[in-house]
Amino acid sequence: MILLERRVPESFNYFLIGDDHEGASFRHNMGWNRLCEMFSKSYGGCKKNIFCHHGDALEGITVSDNRYDPRTNREPIPLRQAAQVIENLRPLCDVDREGVLLAGNHEMTLKNFGNLARFVADMTGLHYGTCACKIHLVDKKGRTIFKHFASHGRKSINSSADDPIRRKANRRLILKRHLAKKAGDCALMSKGHTHQLFYCQPEPELFLTDDGKDLNAGYTTDLIDHTAPYIDPSLRWYVNTGCFLRLYKLGESGYGEMAEYDPTELGFAIVRVRDRKIVAVDEVRI
Repeated sequence: MILLERRVPESFNYFLIGDDHEGASFRHNMGWNRLCEMFSKSYGGCKKNIFCHHGDALEGITVSDNRYDPRTNREPIPLRQAAQVIENLRPLCDVDREGVLLAGNHEMTLKNFGNLARFVADMTGLHYGTCACKIHLVDKKGRTIFKHFASHGRKSINSSADDPIRRKANRRLILKRHLAKKAGDCALMSKGHTHQLFYCQPEPELFLTDDGKDLNAGYTTDLIDHTAPYIDPSLRWYVNTGCFLRLYKLGESGYGEMAEYDPTELGFAIVRVRDRKIVAVDEVRI
């Protein structure tokens, strides 16, 4: 865990990305190129884009690893993987020189070679966020806009419910359960690792009050304060950041196919912040 501070304008787009697994032949290079193109332009009427990469930027599988397969592991040499990750990140760093890079479990499998996630961060000028961090987003005067808890994550998110609506609801509840207690003062909480792209937004609940003369109605979302010392878990935003690694590919069988994994949506999330408030999360499918 590490604490970071970033100065940002009152309106910006926050790209939450990760799990691109450089070195794997199943990496979706065209999808990454689309991310870089979007990041270089204004989005949603706002020109300022920043990013947080949630780890597993490299595959981390070498020839000595039991998972190594020359058909699905394009580059087994760790330093070459890291060098390519640096090149992959340059288009993002050219736009946002203070981006954040976390370490994922795939980087950590190469700890005998050193901390490659920190190495990539140092070589690109990014903030190194360890495996989890809190990012304090402040304005040019140092006033808090909101805090963000970001983690690569370790736990999987699955549901065996028999209905797609119930499965989606279950996944959202699991995501909230994984993150809610990790930080009490973060309006935004996110994790990678699961290769799933979805989010949870604050759900308005009706309540009644009185002013001594009559009853009044209100909604819990009207009480959202991104700068409060404690934010109720039901009033936070939660994001699972997606991935750039395909499970299925014609002509080859990867670990996803052999493990009978269900298809997952490739992509990333964009948190839209306007006038100091999180107003929406967009899922960008690639």
